[in-house]
Amino acid sequence: MAGSVLLAIRVGPESEVPTRVAARLARLLGDTLVVIYVALELDTATIVATGAALDDESVRQAMREKVTTDVLTYIEGLVPDQPVEVVVTQGDVSEAIARIAAERSADFLVVGTKGRGALSRLVLGDTTHDIIKRTPCPVVVVPRSVHA
Repeated sequence: MAGSVLLAIRVGPESEVPTRVAARLARLLGDTLVVIYVALELDTATIVATGAALDDESVRQAMREKVTTDVLTYIEGLVPDQPVEVVVTQGDVSEAIARIAAERSADFLVVGTKGRGALSRLVLGDTTHDIIKRTPCPVVVVPRSVHA
């Protein structure tokens, strides 16, 4: 799919500004806004399914649908006039985001950053840095200090 601006987020206050920046960029380019949410919570589907004596895949699908609805509601609350597609995936965050950017032939990827210092990056790792290294399109990094 050509002509898309991707936005990789976690749902929460730190994603408000990157969401507005991505929506503005998509409108300027006449592109679709595709929101990527890497659902780490889907990794618990097997535990939930086993504990409830349910089918693993049906639990994962129900969780994916709930997450998709929650993300869409969150985005629509921030940018109500922006057409949005939500892609929920799982796995390593930077790998999943880079894979979707490549599959979609994205024009841009927008991500937020927590603005951690060098020591924190060294100890904790830097997801934003990994995304930039792996993603095959330009990456717009929106620092926490930006107001949109």
